[in-house]
Amino acid sequence: MTTHEHLLQIKRDRGAGYLLLVDPDKVEKVKFPAFIREATTAGVDAFLVGGSLILSNVFNETLKTIKENSKAPVIIFPGSVSQVSPDADAILFLLLISGRNPDHLIGNQVIAAPIIKRMGLEAISTGYMLIDGGNVTSAEFMSNTKPIPRDKLDIAVAHALAAELIGLKMLYLEAGSGAKQSVPDEMIKKVTQYCSLPVIAGGGICSPEEAWNKIKAGASFIVTGTVIEQNSNTRIIKSLHRQFTNHKNYRRKSLMTPLHATVQSRDQFISDSLKESSETKLQILHRCSGEISKAIDLIIHAFKAKKKSCCVGMAAVPPMHNTSQRNLLFA
Repeated sequence: MTTHEHLLQIKRDRGAGYLLLVDPDKVEKVKFPAFIREATTAGVDAFLVGGSLILSNVFNETLKTIKENSKAPVIIFPGSVSQVSPDADAILFLLLISGRNPDHLIGNQVIAAPIIKRMGLEAISTGYMLIDGGNVTSAEFMSNTKPIPRDKLDIAVAHALAAELIGLKMLYLEAGSGAKQSVPDEMIKKVTQYCSLPVIAGGGICSPEEAWNKIKAGASFIVTGTVIEQNSNTRIIKSLHRQFTNHKNYRRKSLMTPLHATVQSRDQFISDSLKESSETKLQILHRCSGEISKAIDLIIHAFKAKKKSCCVGMAAVPPMHNTSQRNLLFA
């Protein structure tokens, strides 16, 4: 199983995962091995290693120490072309799609690609989107790009869709290390409504409650770094991991809807769907991403059979011939 497949498995099993970002420059060498063991026990699903600017010469050593003290995947989160190593399990092959700096869209990738290929390092192509976090972050300054404004949800969605159509595997919505504000929940929700790629959310997440809100909004993975560095203990990690356990139970309860009655009684489900208001039914469908297409087809089939129109607000639902058209229903 590849590292990417492992992450997807975590998403399928729990609905969301927790990634811990390690900056090699901020590692306490003596305490670090014990911290990694404790973090793994506390529930970290994978470690991200990297930084916008690494001054020390301990990058490879940091990767090896994590590998020696944890079975969790170690993934490079590169801040530059120099942050590539065969000692990791994988690397996020980042394209800074929110910016217009060609070096971070294709230039650095061309330089790094032969190195990564030669090392046999797994590359996870990822659309990297900087989001305004209320202050200038290292990522923004070093990349010489502007972040997407917090209130421009449509711009974020358009960039996410571009990443999906290009063929990238994941999205990373980043407010930046030490950001005053994390990525808005509304933005995560809107992006995940339109885009099917797993979303990683990081930067400015300072509490388990904030992480939980990101998960409910649709994030597949949560990243913390600064808050752990500042507290240097695993208490927060354990609290964060509990939120993912809560999410597993939350998803199980939210999926206990009439959608699953299709297995027991398809005809009864269609009948009940037609009796309920369209808006309520669609909200239920939206919570059940795994059954959306099937359930919508059933409802639309019933509507056509009874020659009735289905309305959402003031707009009639048009015939839907593909998944992208169905997704627009939840805009």
